[in-house]
Amino acid sequence: MSMYPKTTLIWILHYITNCFCSFFDIIIGNPPYVLLQGKNKSPRLDYFKRFYTVAKYKIDLYHLFIEKSIKSLAKHGICTL
Repeated sequence: MSMYPKTTLIWILHYITNCFCSFFDIIIGNPPYVLLQGKNKSPRLDYFKRFYTVAKYKIDLYHLFIEKSIKSLAKHGICTL
């Protein structure tokens, strides 16, 4: 089971890149700005800390979205966020 809500673009990127080993030529999106610290604590924080380089200090969905988008690009892909 994925750690992402199934309605988000980050879940779609996660699903396609991990299940089909596919990468994208272009990614266009609008990253969410949601801080996952403090009152927004979530059991997903440990997952994010283990699998995302940017999840070290303050975990924000914006940073996770950017990292996943870059990792999901094909060799000469374009990321426009």
